Amino acid sequence: LKSAACYNASMRSAIDEGAEMDPLMEEQHTQGSRRPGWVLPSLGLAACGAVLAYNRSGGSPGTSLRASISLAEDWSEHTGMNCYESHGGVKDPQGWSVGAMTVEECKAQCQASSSCSAVVVSSLHLLDKGPCWRLKSIDSAACLTGQPYNTLLLASAPAPQAPQDSAPPAPPAPAPAQPVPAPQPAPAPQPAPEKVAPAPGPFVPESPQEKVYPASPAPPATPDDPNWGCGLLGPLPGISEGGHKTTAPIQRMINELKKTSSLGKVSYWNWNLAPMTDAAEVSGKKTVFKEELTPDFIFMPEQWGANVVVDKYVREAGATNFLDSNGQPCPAEMANILLGTNEPDIKGSCMGNMFGKCGEPCDDASVASGDCPAAKLFPTDPPALPNSKGQCNCWQFSHATGAGFWPLEGCGAHQPLPEMWKDPGCVGTVMKNWKETAAIATAKGYKFLSTPLVAENLDFAKQFIEHACGCSGGSCSCQDASCGCPVYVGFHFYAYDCQPDAAGGYETLQKRLDAVKAIMEQYPFVKGAIINEVGMLNCASEDLNPICVPDSGKYPASKTKDHSCPVTDELPNGMATFIEKIFDHIIAARTKDGREVVKAFSWFNQDRAGGTYNLRLFDDDGSINQAGEAYMTSCQRWRR
Repeated sequence: LKSAACYNASMRSAIDEGAEMDPLMEEQHTQGSRRPGWVLPSLGLAACGAVLAYNRSGGSPGTSLRASISLAEDWSEHTGMNCYESHGGVKDPQGWSVGAMTVEECKAQCQASSSCSAVVVSSLHLLDKGPCWRLKSIDSAACLTGQPYNTLLLASAPAPQAPQDSAPPAPPAPAPAQPVPAPQPAPAPQPAPEKVAPAPGPFVPESPQEKVYPASPAPPATPDDPNWGCGLLGPLPGISEGGHKTTAPIQRMINELKKTSSLGKVSYWNWNLAPMTDAAEVSGKKTVFKEELTPDFIFMPEQWGANVVVDKYVREAGATNFLDSNGQPCPAEMANILLGTNEPDIKGSCMGNMFGKCGEPCDDASVASGDCPAAKLFPTDPPALPNSKGQCNCWQFSHATGAGFWPLEGCGAHQPLPEMWKDPGCVGTVMKNWKETAAIATAKGYKFLSTPLVAENLDFAKQFIEHACGCSGGSCSCQDASCGCPVYVGFHFYAYDCQPDAAGGYETLQKRLDAVKAIMEQYPFVKGAIINEVGMLNCASEDLNPICVPDSGKYPASKTKDHSCPVTDELPNGMATFIEKIFDHIIAARTKDGREVVKAFSWFNQDRAGGTYNLRLFDDDGSINQAGEAYMTSCQRWRR
């Protein structure tokens, strides 16, 4: 399809001249969601399987353009309809989830079964292989609508009526031309559905070497239980000032990651309350960059420290064109979730040229005696050492990895947060500050809170939930943001030294996923995990060197190509293999009642920041690199 409005799934070929799209995009505002409408000045009937009238003058915003399109072989397609057990679908007794295949192969699988009358496929993969589910029968009134899944019904089965309350879906993706061209500019914006249900079962990998996970339906994502999908952080090349224009590579990344979120947007976060101007090291050069976002982004703010958030800096939830930290309008949407304190569970380190060496801020005695060397932010600054106590000035030219590095008024110890549960007075201070922060957030429309974003200790997050939510004996008196209860568990994950198998990285990730799963099962109001820092640390494993001095491992970044992970038996495609295997664990993580454990995921898109390897998803010229391609593919596999 060139600018598709029609698609005959049985043709399995590109239609070059089926429809021309008017460049005008009319935005219809329905129940707070922004829905694009497509105006079709001309339509080539010969190229389309069927036509359902929908135009600027006569089309109803509630009528789906592709609600019921006749297909070859007596099939009808019901776009946006997702039917599965307890939601209008009855499993085919001869087999329900039959693997990954093309749409045509999926239809053939149904026809091969004497009891099959319908199949469900992903609307995102009409021209590619994807999961296939066979159904014995459907009750259209009980099926979910407005979903990124299509139900294909054999003509011999009773035909469901086209729903009248679903918004016009986005046109399907163009079929690839031969040869495959360079990435194209962004297509028309995709609508953000009000409700997005996960597929009736997880994606089944093609390769027999990949792990195959049992099919189990996940509950539908709703405004009360969104899936934030795959997000971004750090420098994003190719977005113009003000977020009005993008280059083809970054827009391609945006388009792919948008599909992974039930909100239809790409999440972005930066350890702060709004986009800002930041400093980073890119290919060994110190760079100052402004975090430019487009309307395709949703910004997730964080209260980094354990103090009370400053009211005037908290933007209204759901706002667009809010002011960033430079006082300039940002066209992204402000999310309705506030993330908790950054890494209070470990003491951490000062960033930059003392990373892994400076483990605490100078005390009063060191400052008074002049024995307080200043750390510099960038690893390429001349190496420096802290004082004999392991202390440094981390506030003037650098910053710490997390809040656990710093003292907190109301707590007695010099670095109180990692051990705060042993100090009732400190717990009282932290909880009082958090409740005040929550009250400020909810007054500005925030609906969700997360636990502190822990570095490694998931028990810290659990105890935070139990204190903030008033839990006792397995029941909790507070279960939402209005009273300060976090419903997402936030944590970070890093493997070590390009050896995620040998050094236990995958095992560590699995233990953290299992810990979140246990929390969700004990406290069902907890919706899942937000894992918003994921990467590889450039040092020996934690068991061998918990301080994590950069370049201390078997594969020092200073000696590897592009300062990333080399190709090894463990990582045959370098960092890309690591990303792909992480998602094997993410996809498999479910609670006993079928809920997905992970609800948001962000790769650490930085170059050797905080002791990491080069983890960028883009090359210096703005093109998407091998890690970026693996990230997009893996994120899509997760959301299938």
